[in-house]
Amino acid sequence: MGFKVDKNTPPMERELRYLLYDLCTYWGFYVEPKIHDSIVTRTTIHSIDFAEEILKAEGLDSN
Repeated sequence: MGFKVDKNTPPMERELRYLLYDLCTYWGFYVEPKIHDSIVTRTTIHSIDFAEEILKAEGLDSN
């Protein structure tokens, strides 16, 4: 099985979708669709910002 992103999806969005899929499927994180879409549609995102968004979506404090 698995998850397949459309081949016309921009590379950054594609990789973020795969990463979020792994975080949700294998690691048990839950990211609401609204937040998920706001993350994957960015043209740039720093790793710390990504991590903070995921922790915030999960209801955890990153500090």
